[in-house]
Amino acid sequence: MKKLLSFILLIMFTYISAQSASVHINKIRVNNSEFSSNGFNFNPINGNNNFFIDYTVKGDDKSYGYTILDVKLYVNNQFNQSIGSTFYISGTGEVKKAFSFSMNNVDIKNANSFKIEITYRSDVFPQTNAKTNSTTWIANTTSSPSPNPDPTLSNGTGTCSNAPIGLNQTSVGNTHTFIWNNVNGTLPYTLAIKEETANKWSYYAININKFSIALPPSTKYEWTVRANCKLWSDKKSFETYNKCDENVNINNHNTSWMNFQANNILTISNSTLRNSNFRGSKIVLKNTNILPKSRIYVQGCYAGKPENSIDDVIYSDIQSEISDSTASRNSIIIPANIENNSIQQNLTISPNPTSNQVQINSTIGINEWFVYDINAKIVLTGNNKNANALKINLQNLNAGIYYFKFIDASGTLHEKSIIKK
Repeated sequence: MKKLLSFILLIMFTYISAQSASVHINKIRVNNSEFSSNGFNFNPINGNNNFFIDYTVKGDDKSYGYTILDVKLYVNNQFNQSIGSTFYISGTGEVKKAFSFSMNNVDIKNANSFKIEITYRSDVFPQTNAKTNSTTWIANTTSSPSPNPDPTLSNGTGTCSNAPIGLNQTSVGNTHTFIWNNVNGTLPYTLAIKEETANKWSYYAININKFSIALPPSTKYEWTVRANCKLWSDKKSFETYNKCDENVNINNHNTSWMNFQANNILTISNSTLRNSNFRGSKIVLKNTNILPKSRIYVQGCYAGKPENSIDDVIYSDIQSEISDSTASRNSIIIPANIENNSIQQNLTISPNPTSNQVQINSTIGINEWFVYDINAKIVLTGNNKNANALKINLQNLNAGIYYFKFIDASGTLHEKSIIKK
């Protein structure tokens, strides 16, 4: 019984001693160089991006038991990785510990701060759960983390995890849209753009990773973007084309209810399209099914008559419209209808302009009819059986120019404009 009591007292003394015991962690080293708040070199070591961290855990004169460590690595205040370990220290002994980590080129380029946080405790047994201590080392990079793409660019005042990547620029007409990947950091984003030969940047602040702006044609530009920090993206270049030089190519497309527009040549290949609108100064269809109720408008910016072609067979007339096409093997059969001015004189729309509804009278029977806006989008449609008169309510349409078009019993297309006040 005495032996059992002595053993219990020994265990209690050991536990109490361990609770009052402590360890401390000596200065940390990274790749054999002392890590300090003065900075840390993130340049790749020996041709790779691997880093080796070592430190010493030393006990005081009361320390004996297990030491449990959790080492966490942060880059730009964002958690990167961690490693844990458990080992035994007796008295004033010490244990050397080390771990390695790697960073990819993007992380190295964009890193501007580095933190190592070590959480530790000393237990008689690993499950004792003694008081936890922690120590942290923080340093900034000693080399430029992300070189400014232009020294004349202004930096932000906040923080961010990295510079934006995934930059992309698209255009429709003279409207250009800039897109980039989101970053973790202080907003707003700042997009900088300038003409290639200019010295001064124009800045635009936005809270999302997308921005659109109208730009003049035939001009070369440069652009870059950042969050509210000092990490600018790589600089990108692009050129705005004359709108008559912009071509659009559509290939292997299968869709409905789409609008396709080119300021010059619109080429559609190997596609099946239904209920869609096409506009360009030249339309080229190759091995493509344009299914019913699709419309192709020949409108361009050249002075001469624009052209369209089907399997390289050219149809040319500025007033022609290709409609209700059908597929036949690998070619397209499309009736190209030209407005007959003498028939148009027998089509009246009143009142025109109008703010509400219009009365349409025609000596030619009206069957299927459509109202389009100036972008060739159908806004109203109907189907009458050889009617000579009908009323159309335009009250819910925005003010602007619209086109009323109908097909007669012979399949001929007729058109007249309507002005909505």
